[in-house]
Order: sequence, then C-alpha cells, then structure tokens
Amino acid sequence: RILKALSVLLILCGVIFIAYYIYMTNKSDMEKSISLEIFKRVEDVKVSADEKSVEEDELIPLLQEAFENEDIIAYIYYPNAGISYPVVQGVDNEEYLRKSVYGDYSASGSIMLDCDNSTDFSDTASIVYGHHMRNGSMFGSLDNGIKDQYFVIYTKEEKITYRVSSYETIDPSDRDSYLFTEGENPDEFIGLIKSKTNTCSFVEGDSTFVTLVTCKYVSGKKVRFGVTGSEINREKYSLGG
Repeated sequence: RILKALSVLLILCGVIFIAYYIYMTNKSDMEKSISLEIFKRVEDVKVSADEKSVEEDELIPLLQEAFENEDIIAYIYYPNAGISYPVVQGVDNEEYLRKSVYGDYSASGSIMLDCDNSTDFSDTASIVYGHHMRNGSMFGSLDNGIKDQYFVIYTKEEKITYRVSSYETIDPSDRDSYLFTEGENPDEFIGLIKSKTNTCSFVEGDSTFVTLVTCKYVSGKKVRFGVTGSEINREKYSLGG
C-alpha cells in the first residue's frame, strides 16, 4: 500500500510539474506576445505620424488614441536596453503594476512614471518603473550594456535626452531617496547617489535626473536595480520631419 501510495504521489507530482511548466511557458509566450504587440502599435503610430507630417506635440495624443488610454504621458526609447514603450502614470504606484497600457490585466504591467512626479519630467529627480521580465521585455534587459549609453524620453511637447550617469542596486525601501522628496538641490542628489554606488560618472552642470527602476534577484534575494540618467538636452520635436 505504501509503495502504491508513493507511486500515485509521484504521478501527481509529475502531472503538477508538467501543468506548471505548460502554464509558465504559455505565460511567457503571452507576455512576449503582448510586448511585441506594443512594439508594433508604437511603430504603427510612428508610421502614421510620418504620413501625416504631424506637428511637434502630437506623439502623446497619437499614443493615447492608439491605446485608448489617456494615462499615457510619455514614450521611452532606450535601444541599447531593448526598451521602446509608452509611459503611463496612474493615480498611485499600484494601479499599473499588473495592468497593461490597454487597461486590462497583464502580468508584465506597464512602464510607469512615479505618481508623485511631474509629467513633463521637470523635477530634479524622476522615477520610471518597469517589471524585469524573463523574456527581456519591459525593463528585462535594463542591466545589459548600460554603461556610457543614452536613452530618450518624449513628453507631449519635448524630446529629452539622458546620459547614463550611474547604475546601482537599490534597497526596496529606498524609494524616497531616489525620488528626492527632501529637496531640489542637484548637488545633494548627486551626493546621495554617490553614497550608494561607485559607478557614477556625473559631470558639472548635471541638474535634472531620471532613474529607471526594475526588480532583480541577487543571491536569491529580491532587490531593485536602477539606472540613473542625467538630462543633457531638451528640445521641441517633430515626428513628421
């Protein structure tokens, strides 16, 4: 009887394992499919913009229309990390953790600006969050090839270029430090980052920053990983040329 019971238990374990494997594979495929769909939708918006020869402030309204979501406030493009996504801002930092830019449930959530930040990225320090997906989507490749690179954020009216100035492991409870709610002095923010990492390359004149934050596992412990960019240029743009 004991052997029979063990055999049944092993069979059940095998069935559960296979079911879990199929579920995780399908989940990963679904996440990848959603990611690819978002990329395609963004590309469609770009093509539409080129065909219309749009005015300089039409990108965000076009994205809002394409995704039927007025919470889209920006668009981030970081080619060296495989990032090309709309950026949303919810009423709080929980709203888009498991909600796509389409407004439905998604395990990969959305790329989102901290709810306390200004949508024009004019704060001394802004935070943009994204899940670290296994298939490399969202911020899944944020920690690949980040040194001495650049990324761009488009707001409704401006194209903002950032130079990667630091990257660091962040304590999950340390959000306020990176949002820099205690003040607006850029030198204090730089000093704060320097106290947390030795991978800094800030230069004189750096005054506005954005930190891209994602989850990461280090030695089995879940931590946060951040890439801080210093604003080096802010200009009006036109997708139509």
